[in-house]
Amino acid sequence: MRECVQLLEDYQKGIAKASDQELWRAQKVKQAILHPDTGEKVLPPFRMSGFVPFGWITVTGMLLPNPSWPTLLFWQWMNQSHNACVNYANRNATQPQPLSTYLGAYGAAVTAACSISAGLTYLVKKSKTMPPTTRMIVQVRARW
Repeated sequence: MRECVQLLEDYQKGIAKASDQELWRAQKVKQAILHPDTGEKVLPPFRMSGFVPFGWITVTGMLLPNPSWPTLLFWQWMNQSHNACVNYANRNATQPQPLSTYLGAYGAAVTAACSISAGLTYLVKKSKTMPPTTRMIVQVRARW
């Protein structure tokens, strides 16, 4: 990664001898790893490119069949926590926000996700007239 950043800096100074392909590769690596405003490394689980290698655990947990209430709430909390970390790590750092703004949004997201998921799951379990296909669709959507 350091070599990619150095290559791009050298190119801007007019001292790099690199092909277009090398420059584009260096640019992709830099954009995938470094925050555009701060220039700091973004931790791998919180990069946009980190969703597949790190997000599958949460997605799998959210899709577990017939979860208990603690399991259901844990995976909703885990998903919203990961989302909050991704959003914070990739935030617009040119417009600083107080930490209370992020914490308030995080609290609202966790509360909404857990409430909706638990509420829909409860309604589906108590429903006697809902067709089986509809019950399945509502339960899966409640977890997303």
